[in-house]
Amino acid sequence: EHFRDPDVFKSIDPHYYQCSRRSTSTEIETVFERAIKRKIILEDVGINCCSVVMMDEAGLPEESHESLKALHYFLDVPIVSFVGITNHVLDAAKTNRAISLYRPETTHDDLMKHSAC
Repeated sequence: EHFRDPDVFKSIDPHYYQCSRRSTSTEIETVFERAIKRKIILEDVGINCCSVVMMDEAGLPEESHESLKALHYFLDVPIVSFVGITNHVLDAAKTNRAISLYRPETTHDDLMKHSAC
C-alpha cells in the first residue's frame, strides 16, 4: 500500500558505484560511508528519505583483491539500502546476506513480443 503513493520514490537518495576489475574495498566503503553520512544529515533536518547504494557490475571485482568483502559489514548492519546488479553469481557469503533475483535469458520470442508493443 505504501508503494502506491507516487511520491514515495521521490524520497530515494541514490549513491551510485560502477564496479570494475580494479575496484577496491576502500572505494566501496567510501560509497557506503557517504550514503550513511547523507542519510544522517537529511534526517537531522527532518527529511525522511531512503539512502540506497546502487552498485553496477558487482561481480566484476577480482576475487583475489577481496574488494567485495567490504560489503559484509554494510549488509550485516544495514543503515542504508543496497542494490547490486551483476551478471555473475556472487559467493554464498554475500548472497546469504541479501535477496537474489535471477532472470532467465531472454528468448527470441520474448524480444519479438516486446518489440511489437
